[in-house]
Amino acid sequence: MPTQYDVASSQPVTAQIVEAVAARKGADPLDLQPLYETVDPEALEALFAPTTTGTERGGRIEFTYAGCRVTLVAAEEQAITVENATPSESDHDRSSGRQQLLD
Repeated sequence: MPTQYDVASSQPVTAQIVEAVAARKGADPLDLQPLYETVDPEALEALFAPTTTGTERGGRIEFTYAGCRVTLVAAEEQAITVENATPSESDHDRSSGRQQLLD
C-alpha cells in the first residue's frame, strides 16, 4: 500500500523524497544511495519551483529510487507518494535509474 506525504515548502523536495523513502524502508536516509544516481536533483527542484511570476507549477514525475516507486505530484498541493517497486523496477533502478515525466 502506498504512503503519501505532503510536501513542506520549508525543505527542499529532494530532501523530503529521501526522507520519505527512508521512512518507507525503515532505514536511515544516509544509508540510501544518493538521489542524484537516479534523478537530477536540480532539475527535480526546478520542475516544482514556483515560476518567475510566482505562480505554482503543475505536473507529475515518477521514478524508481532505492527499491521504491516515487511519485511527486504538484497541483494545488504538492505530494510525494512512495510504494515498494516491483522486482523489474528495482532491477532497472539499480542498473541505470529511471525517469518518466508524465502529463
